[in-house]
Amino acid sequence: MFPVRGGPGSADPDRVTYTNMSLKALLYYAYGVAGSEIEGPAWLGSGKFDVEAQSPPGTTKEQFTGMLRNLLAERFHLVVHRESRELQGYDLVIGKNGPRLKAASDADVIAATLPPAGPALGAAPDAKGYPQLARPGMVYPSVPGSNGHAIHLIARAQTVPDLARILGGLFQHPIMDKTGLEGRYDFTLEFALETLTPDDAPEDLPARIPVALEQQLGLKLEPAKVSIGVLVVDSADKIPIPN
Repeated sequence: MFPVRGGPGSADPDRVTYTNMSLKALLYYAYGVAGSEIEGPAWLGSGKFDVEAQSPPGTTKEQFTGMLRNLLAERFHLVVHRESRELQGYDLVIGKNGPRLKAASDADVIAATLPPAGPALGAAPDAKGYPQLARPGMVYPSVPGSNGHAIHLIARAQTVPDLARILGGLFQHPIMDKTGLEGRYDFTLEFALETLTPDDAPEDLPARIPVALEQQLGLKLEPAKVSIGVLVVDSADKIPIPN
């Protein structure tokens, strides 16, 4: 649920840990691009790696990002470049019956702009067994019994662009926020992923992302050509050089 711990802006700013991550996922944190915005060999999303790193005290987020890019270039012999692409994507707009989002509290709006303090999760789950956020953030555990093919997203004091960015990666198509909704909101969203359902998957999986968005949050996806910057992986080693 928390593949990244620490780093600038967190409660442990000088140390960061990435757990069980593919190189494609690491590229997201190094370059800020979702999976649908990365072009390269298929294996980028398959191998899994653990990364533990330290940075000097006072390192900014921008400096840390540069350090992470250098680390990947050194260890994977990674070479990349950027290009502009027009891709088939979606605009996120308000549905015909209006949005169903709860405005975050004033205290949470302020807390969301500050470095995280205290544990992310509350001590007890909710009535359905899902974790409860103790502070602003977003988590998306799997729905029990869905074999990992359904997600229960929980957001506290998050923005609509935050939601579009996360869903774009899970939906495997870029999603641009065109709702015009500002501010921060509390919401949950349960949906099935865009993956093939195995034979042993339950028949009562929740709706897929487009339907779930409209039914649960009053938001809608409209097909659109989206011009985005793409990160092209020119070359990379499948196995990084040793520690």
